[in-house]
Amino acid sequence: MRIRRYRSEDALILDQWKDPAKHGYGELELSGPDVVVTHVLVDDDDMPRAALRAKKCVEITLVIDPEWETPASRFAALKSLAREIYKTCYTLGYRTAFCWLEDTMTKAYPRRLKTLGMVPDTRRSYRLEVE
Repeated sequence: MRIRRYRSEDALILDQWKDPAKHGYGELELSGPDVVVTHVLVDDDDMPRAALRAKKCVEITLVIDPEWETPASRFAALKSLAREIYKTCYTLGYRTAFCWLEDTMTKAYPRRLKTLGMVPDTRRSYRLEVE
């Protein structure tokens, strides 16, 4: 076994394993503008046996003065701020953004995030700080 970079000819084999009903990711692209790198584990005959993809994405985090103005005006300001962040991220080549919520924020914030164009993610999330 050895690890190498993904090659386009690997797609014929790897596509057989990308069943959305099994992994729940929807369309899983192993190459393209959002993909930073895909590594493939191959056997001694160079047959792909596994692949791991790293995709570009950003984490969106809000910090706001809770005493400033009214809740409605803070939310209006947040909408403007979000539009600018979305445009900048898009310009920089990012197409996926995540916003994680603490357990204490699960009542009103999901509704607000939907208003900002975000949708709930159905998958549990794990994080790695790459060193």
